[in-house]
Amino acid sequence: MEFSFAERFENMSGSAIRAIFALLKDPEIISFGGGNPAGEAFPSKQLSDISKKLLDSSPQIMLQYGQTEGYSPLKEELAAMYNVNTDMIQITVGAQQALDLISKAMLNKGDCILVENPTFLGALQTFKMYQPSIKAVETDSEGIIISDLEAKIKKYSPKFLYVIPSFQNPTGITTSLKRRQAISDLADKYNLLVVEDDPYGKLRYEGSELPSIFSLNKTGSVVYLTSFSKTISPGLRVAAAIGAQELIQKLTIGAQGTTVHCPILNQAMVYEFLKSGGYEPHIENMCRLYKARRDNMLKLLSEHMPDNVSYTHPEGGLFLWCTLSENTDATKVFKKAVENKVAFVPGISFYSENPKKNTFRLNFSFVNEEKAKTGIIALAKVIKEFN
Repeated sequence: MEFSFAERFENMSGSAIRAIFALLKDPEIISFGGGNPAGEAFPSKQLSDISKKLLDSSPQIMLQYGQTEGYSPLKEELAAMYNVNTDMIQITVGAQQALDLISKAMLNKGDCILVENPTFLGALQTFKMYQPSIKAVETDSEGIIISDLEAKIKKYSPKFLYVIPSFQNPTGITTSLKRRQAISDLADKYNLLVVEDDPYGKLRYEGSELPSIFSLNKTGSVVYLTSFSKTISPGLRVAAAIGAQELIQKLTIGAQGTTVHCPILNQAMVYEFLKSGGYEPHIENMCRLYKARRDNMLKLLSEHMPDNVSYTHPEGGLFLWCTLSENTDATKVFKKAVENKVAFVPGISFYSENPKKNTFRLNFSFVNEEKAKTGIIALAKVIKEFN
């Protein structure tokens, strides 16, 4: 059969991350490519006990259809955590669904959106399905450059700005407080929706916690996305969009036509874990593990990488961002690295415009210190061959 696919699939390809996951089938590959939390960091015993209790005590509720808006006890818990009303919350099947629902609610073909340069490739893949014009805003060590942001707001009249202020994916950079406030102010000034994605905010290993753009904004110009994928379990697929009631209502309508609802059992497991008092100690343990792995990777990079390779020093999150010499193509390095049993994500996948081919992302959370050492030494050897 000859298929006549929708034009939205033109120039669409699968995720570079998903392609790299295929490499994990080879047990000899040391992968710094995915955004996986460490399996040993999952609160497996607690979740096992909670799921058994829920299925034993309330099977007809846990296994039944639920409200599209989300499991009421979880929504009430989140409302208290973020000081909002429950009607400002939509529970989603991971933050990725929240991005899809926002795009569905906001975008017509040809509308403009703004993103950081570089930004999360999964978000770019979602946005592209709705055929917008995606314009990149330049960044530096403090996040989005505000003068460039305002210039592009004026030039393109975008529907929304997508931003990851805390331990950004892929760079690991944290947007400064001054710039967070400036983003909020510009959103109000130009009637611009800001989509603030914050999956890593709890994973801070040094420095002081910063307020979200959402908390700084008082006019409803910001929708805040939070997720339990990195802090409890990505397999449960529980996240939430928090924002103005008018927007959240549209997200609910959009979800009714796709997933109908996030699984009740999964939401209830997250809720019970939050209420158990085990969540914060779990986060503390996770941060200790990831800090040690971040510090180890930074040490390894310092010891083994050529002097012309630079990299970020993230205060938290899961990633750091590497820059090779200007004329080195990270995709070519990647192919050679895989031959040497080590993988990463070439940076080109994270750009909507003006890609820098000499960049790549490393994940430090998934691989233990011993494997990380073997992998970084092998990667450094490959990179030296390109110098």
